[in-house]
Amino acid sequence: MPDVLYAGGHLTTLYAGRPRAEALLVRGARIAAVGSLAECRAAAGPATAEVDLGGHWVVPGLSDCHVHLASYAFGKHQLDLCGVTDL
Repeated sequence: MPDVLYAGGHLTTLYAGRPRAEALLVRGARIAAVGSLAECRAAAGPATAEVDLGGHWVVPGLSDCHVHLASYAFGKHQLDLCGVTDL
């Protein structure tokens, strides 16, 4: 199976040292490199397929990025007693 290099999108790593990347290299079923396009091309094999992401987003797979807006709104109608020690 050839390597696949994904670039041309918004890659989020969630790694504090490098929160964004230009490219992602996949080898088999594993991520082989994440970084600049030049870094990923240097790590790629000779028969690497390149995929243009067309500006789409790539985020880590086990990231829960949904929100409950109604719950947030209902919470704004409640009294916040955090830090209260006396009435």
